[in-house]
Amino acid sequence: PPIFHCINDFGQGSLAALIPFFIANFNLNYYQSAAIIFCNTIVASIAQPVLGYVPWFIPVGFAVTLVSISAIALATSYEMILALALMSGVGAALFHPEAALLVNRTQSHEIGNAMGRFAVGGSAGFALGPLIAGGVYVFGGQFLWVFTAIAALGVLLYLYAFTGHTTEAEDARECESQIKGTNTGINDWVSF
Repeated sequence: PPIFHCINDFGQGSLAALIPFFIANFNLNYYQSAAIIFCNTIVASIAQPVLGYVPWFIPVGFAVTLVSISAIALATSYEMILALALMSGVGAALFHPEAALLVNRTQSHEIGNAMGRFAVGGSAGFALGPLIAGGVYVFGGQFLWVFTAIAALGVLLYLYAFTGHTTEAEDARECESQIKGTNTGINDWVSF
């Protein structure tokens, strides 16, 4: 999941780097520019409790996030940019709850460390997103389609990593047997 968190947050991090591009190409003021970031962030935050909790929302979430950023290359108006920023926020809201749950399911024996790695993945995405988006200043708006290519690679990686190997029932049985194997009925005060 850290790599998927990184992929998702490429899109989230890239929006701030695109503000000068929006100002130059759409004659936006500071308020309008800040509203783009606000729309993305508020939807990504508030919608998370409503969305998520379906395993396939992980690849769908980061695909929606990144394809929305790519589609900004086609934007012809400020309203279109706002709509795409909102869609990108919806993608982030789809991604985060289920991805965090996946970390908990697959790494429950070391959840603190696993959540730390998950957070590092997201932070890396926020840091690298602006670097990737910066290509728009060299190659033009069409460069944003690189985010769709990243989304496609991420979906393929997700499918490779999480499909076809075992079923969820097998994973649950394995996890249950590990828990039973470590539960001897005696309190382990030293480890506690």
